[in-house]
Amino acid sequence: MIDTGAQAFREEAFELLEELESALLELEKDPGDSDHVAKAFRALHTIKGSGLMFGFEDVGNFAHKAESLLDKVRSGEIPVSEELLTLILQSKDHLHALILSDDPSSLAAKSDELGEQLNAMGGKTQPEASPKEQEADGEACVACRQADAADGKDGASPELCNTYWIRYIPGPRTGAAGEVKPETLLDEMASMGRLTTHKQPPQENLPSGRYECLLCSQVSADAVRDVFFFAEGDDMVVIHRVGDCTLRDKDYEALLELAASGPVEDHEAMSKQMQQQVQEWVNGRHEPARPASDKHAAPDDEHGAADHPARPTTAQAPSSIRVDSSRLDDLVNMVGELVIIQSRLTQAVSRGGDPVLGQIAEDLERLTDAMRDNALAIRMMPIGATFGTFRRLVRDLSTSLDKEVDFVTIGEDTELDKTVIDRLKDPLVHILRNSIDHGLESPEERKAAGKPARGTVELAAAHSGGEVLITVSDDGRGVDPAKIKEKAVQRGLISQDADLPDKEIYNLLFEPGFSTAEKVSNVSGRGVGMDVVKRSIEALRGAVEMDSTPGYGLRLTLRLPLTLAIIDGLSVRVGEESFILPLAHVEACQERFLNPEAVQELEVIERMDRLIPCISLRKMLNVPGGQPDYERIVIVSIEGTQAGLAVDTVVGRQQAVIKSLEGIEGGADWISGTTINGDGGISLILDVPQLIRYASREADRLEVMRA
Repeated sequence: MIDTGAQAFREEAFELLEELESALLELEKDPGDSDHVAKAFRALHTIKGSGLMFGFEDVGNFAHKAESLLDKVRSGEIPVSEELLTLILQSKDHLHALILSDDPSSLAAKSDELGEQLNAMGGKTQPEASPKEQEADGEACVACRQADAADGKDGASPELCNTYWIRYIPGPRTGAAGEVKPETLLDEMASMGRLTTHKQPPQENLPSGRYECLLCSQVSADAVRDVFFFAEGDDMVVIHRVGDCTLRDKDYEALLELAASGPVEDHEAMSKQMQQQVQEWVNGRHEPARPASDKHAAPDDEHGAADHPARPTTAQAPSSIRVDSSRLDDLVNMVGELVIIQSRLTQAVSRGGDPVLGQIAEDLERLTDAMRDNALAIRMMPIGATFGTFRRLVRDLSTSLDKEVDFVTIGEDTELDKTVIDRLKDPLVHILRNSIDHGLESPEERKAAGKPARGTVELAAAHSGGEVLITVSDDGRGVDPAKIKEKAVQRGLISQDADLPDKEIYNLLFEPGFSTAEKVSNVSGRGVGMDVVKRSIEALRGAVEMDSTPGYGLRLTLRLPLTLAIIDGLSVRVGEESFILPLAHVEACQERFLNPEAVQELEVIERMDRLIPCISLRKMLNVPGGQPDYERIVIVSIEGTQAGLAVDTVVGRQQAVIKSLEGIEGGADWISGTTINGDGGISLILDVPQLIRYASREADRLEVMRA
């Protein structure tokens, strides 16, 4: 049986760890940014509380040590430094390991080692008081006394803390296997300050009993509410501020007795009654209550009470839910099957000629289109989440290689299919390692070359038609085509007199094991792993292009499809073969009369007063059958570059559910996948960007030969 509570904690904790890392890396750029300090602190605080709540005590206890250090940064006691950020980043990695580990005790030595470093950097000499010790301290809470000691005062400062009344009534599922236990919630509140609790026994209408609590703490009401983040929907939680921290032990006991004797339903009236009682004690024993302008005061309503229900009301329901990615994959697969069935129905209706069924088929097609778009949109994610993980990689690599690197990201909001994003991480790691290790020079070399000591690596994403372009560029030494050619000749990849354009020479770097690096480091070698990059990108129906200016840098461009699932296509036929062209690349169709005997694989045609290359798919793909007298030419384009694809017949628009070409080792250079037609036949999906690039290269080569 899956522990749903623990699984929910892990999923949220991993997201919080990413937020923590992102905030710390931003802090490195701007150490004075208090917002990022607060963001990092909140992430650790939530991990600590949730960890203790769900039984991850090792996680909660360790997170508390890192949180305490950040709290001193937040209060201005400790400045942000590179050593501090490095230590907390190491702590983040350790928290990740603790959360994943089935045996956290095996990591106890590492926890102790990092914990000592955190305490030492925070300047801690005395262990923190436990919640029980805090409760036994009398009138003033520990936080107040510590603050007073720092100010050289003797006694408690009533302006420092708030006293909250919390009424917690667990629902019937609370405490069950895998669910939140009330004790963990109370422990989390106790870690915030001085907690006094009174538990009412179960009653007929309250089978789980109820908890009346008074918490004296410096935290805000929002922080108290966060304790109950994972509480069940049928739990009842009410939070009111009823006073400050000037109450005595017997006052707390009297207030809890008052709350326990009051009605369960009218908590608003009970809060006012408790506030009035506290005010009478304050007027008779202490200075007047703090003014409303006090910066530590919690926001009150016109009656002085702040009602903070922990569970959202209907109007505040969360706008998103967490769904396992495998369920999304299943949904997209089912929508794909529905698309195929809808296509079969449309073809059957067109043969039967029934107008009523025809209308039904059209309605179903519109609905299927909408379902397809929504299903695919659910899997679309901003690529910025992946970009964020590389900031840490760049930081660690630059530190280990003693290089100064500025990492710039552009286009983080560019959306891409989650499957593509997940499979894109490893290729980008290879590329970034090469850029930093062998692309960028050392600070001394850069200065000698007249460059800034700090190098720049840029990672950018942008949409281009039906593709997403991912570019990685650096301002390093680049690669020398002459050096690549020399290495290729030595390895027997090309002949000595081969005359290749620079782009084809750069492609040699993607050969297995090819490297121009004079010294291969333990991080990378220029070209080492680049064959893996090429294979990974081509497996995603993408392409890799390289461009470089020796001495000024290198740029790698990854061209990727928006999705790997379903596309809008244009169905065409050549002989008896059926093909699909992605509709995102199609611009127009035209036809021409020709001499079947004079047809060539590649020729130049006129298109709107321009000459563009045209490929005969029959000749290129060796499709058998006679050439028709009239030929249809589909004009396709990518990034402004046009080409024509000559076919026999244009059938029309068709939704294509993409099936990969598994098991095919070769002979599929121009094919990106297959799809099942409505009649049960198979159509090949053409790789239009690759065809256009091939046509452009061949047209340029023919022009050179003619010249």
